[in-house]
Amino acid sequence: AAGSELVVGGVDKAHYTGEFTYFPVTHKGYWQIAGDEVLIGSQSVGKDIQVVVDSGTSLNAFPKAAAKAINAKLGCTTNFAGECAWKTCPEADTLPELVLAIGGQKFALSQEDYILNVQGQCLSGFMGLDIPTPFGQVWIFGDVFMRRWYTEFDVTNARVGFAAAK
Repeated sequence: AAGSELVVGGVDKAHYTGEFTYFPVTHKGYWQIAGDEVLIGSQSVGKDIQVVVDSGTSLNAFPKAAAKAINAKLGCTTNFAGECAWKTCPEADTLPELVLAIGGQKFALSQEDYILNVQGQCLSGFMGLDIPTPFGQVWIFGDVFMRRWYTEFDVTNARVGFAAAK
């Protein structure tokens, strides 16, 4: 994506503000961490979840039932291509935040973060994908999340860190 960058062996301070908050990897082989809860506005759509942070996933891919509930709350409808879209783009600041809570910290995505404007059509950044694992369903937080939250994949310490992206 435009403005994306891969830094090997460190981070680029020009692209984030504040300090990193780190979470231990719960399953090696994926950048999987334990999440407390996902909320859309004040509505919980998942608790005690396993989160996979994945730069190879363009959208946020959540269990189908959760993605359906989120997109219903946002008011988009599924089009012929399976994307959740709006007939006209929502007015600014009219939709709720999506919050990923981990370890008592909250990582929010605003409407500006999760609505993708693709050639004049507004699409939801949330899609349904059921991926059962031995640990239960995983919630994939992809590029939509990482554009808002600068992400460090720390191999040495087996942890994932987030800081506010600039």
